Amino acid sequence: MARGRLWTDKEEKQLIRLYPNYSNKRLSKIFNRTVTAIQHKANRLKINKSKKYLKESKSERFSGSGGANWNGGVHYTGKGYKMIYSPDHPNSTARGYVMEHRLVMEENLGRLLKDDEIVHHKNEIKDDNRIENLQLMKFGEHTAKHNKQRVLSASTKNKMSKAAKERFSDPTNHPSYKDIDPEELLKMRGEGKTVKEICEIKDICKRTFYNKINDYEESA
Repeated sequence: MARGRLWTDKEEKQLIRLYPNYSNKRLSKIFNRTVTAIQHKANRLKINKSKKYLKESKSERFSGSGGANWNGGVHYTGKGYKMIYSPDHPNSTARGYVMEHRLVMEENLGRLLKDDEIVHHKNEIKDDNRIENLQLMKFGEHTAKHNKQRVLSASTKNKMSKAAKERFSDPTNHPSYKDIDPEELLKMRGEGKTVKEICEIKDICKRTFYNKINDYEESA
């Protein structure tokens, strides 16, 4: 552990950002300094722990090995991810937990994961953290993969298109169908009203107007 080393401007800014929500023990690991050095520097910079951190730190007695809610250092998130109690990990939560799938991948790689790296569960089972079920991906790559899985297959699209064509072969089934009497349209036209005026009165578009007239004339 380094001692007596001067703090750089970059380190001070990083400490100001991290100190409110990180334990001094974790900060000691991050900055490679003693816990005492971390606290002394925080005092000089006049920075304090956040209310959120103090509240969660207080509740650690319920999650630690001596607490009634201790579950062997295992915790599950609301989305089903498994977390392991690893308070010394530089990326653990304020209560000292880390996603197990990230720990498994880091152990396999022999290094910490980068900020833009995601661990994907191949079989989509969020607590199946066997290394063979995990895949390291970039954040953007992971997002694209999930979006692609949501895209309908070509065969499904074709089936939907075919069904729609069959349903709309009867124009009255179309959601934009207008039950308009073409003879009434022709009468209004004969009275000198413009197509635009007729469309506004009947609340239809010009395309509907001409389609109604054309269909009427072809069937006459």
